[in-house]
Amino acid sequence: MKKKRVVVKIGSSVLASGRKINEEFLGKIVRQVVKLVNSGIEVCLVSSGAVLVGFSELKIEKIPSQVNKLQAIASVGQVILMDIYHRLFKKHKKFSAQVLLTWDDFQDRRRYINAKNTFSTLLSQGIIPIVNENDTVSIEEIKFGDNDRLSALVAGLIDADLLIILSDVEGFYFKGKLLKEVRDVKPEFFEEVKRKSLSFTKGGMTSKLEAVQLAVTFGIKAIITGGRREDVLLDIVLKKKDRGTVFLPERGVSARKRWIAYSRKPKGELIIDKGAEKALIEKGSSLLSQGIVEVRGDFLKKDTVQILNEQGKILGWGLVNYESQKLIANKRKKLDSEVVHRDNLVINPQFKFREELC
Repeated sequence: MKKKRVVVKIGSSVLASGRKINEEFLGKIVRQVVKLVNSGIEVCLVSSGAVLVGFSELKIEKIPSQVNKLQAIASVGQVILMDIYHRLFKKHKKFSAQVLLTWDDFQDRRRYINAKNTFSTLLSQGIIPIVNENDTVSIEEIKFGDNDRLSALVAGLIDADLLIILSDVEGFYFKGKLLKEVRDVKPEFFEEVKRKSLSFTKGGMTSKLEAVQLAVTFGIKAIITGGRREDVLLDIVLKKKDRGTVFLPERGVSARKRWIAYSRKPKGELIIDKGAEKALIEKGSSLLSQGIVEVRGDFLKKDTVQILNEQGKILGWGLVNYESQKLIANKRKKLDSEVVHRDNLVINPQFKFREELC
């Protein structure tokens, strides 16, 4: 019988006291995680803080603009951050494990499966994986505390039942009111947050909304809640108490299609006509070259591409059977071929937020 799996995301804004990690507070989080594990719950932590700790250790006051300097700061901070976690879990006779991920670990199918197997092995042995983006080599996502999307992707990767995002606010507020339960993350939520965002972190509430919307698409319940509330994890997971804002899951997509649509960055775009659009959405057909109006980008066979209609609306994502130049050549010769097989095609016209993840 599968044990319940929970992913807990802890951001720098929750961990920090000034520009240092609050070890006393982190110790309380660790104590709760240990209680959950001892109760038969498998827990994975997604923790920011490496850059923050690096700044503190190196006594750097001004944020450098050069990426390589930020990477160096992160590499110093990551060692210290993991040492803190190691000491705190060791007090409870528990092991923790460092897992550093980049987009490439999600894009490559073999690496994706390897990562999934590693997580499963760690969790089955009662070891707590502590995940962070690999800031040391990543050139796109160096930022304070923005591991929200990563936490949703990890939740999908390990087939978690619940994603808890610990925030420096009690939950999601809309028009001045704390929402207790959300069944549909509306576009106006993002609009209001972007107008009012004053967050120190680059992610803030916008990236948290993106993360929970991604999680519920996977069929995973998600919660944004105040991270400093006493025993908040125990209340939510063991006592089934409502804390913060609960985002209810939708019917999830399969693990493979989840990987195709949400774990890979599209390398190109295929613009299709009305006939192909109808065939894909209403009949669940494969995408044939005769329905493609335009090929955009430079991609290889088995890369992920976005599929758009002629109005520019994203209809879905798929793994292509041809490289872009070959596809263009075939179209010039008017050769009809299967460009994306329906088993490698994900159609979800309603998920507009995917555009922001690309």
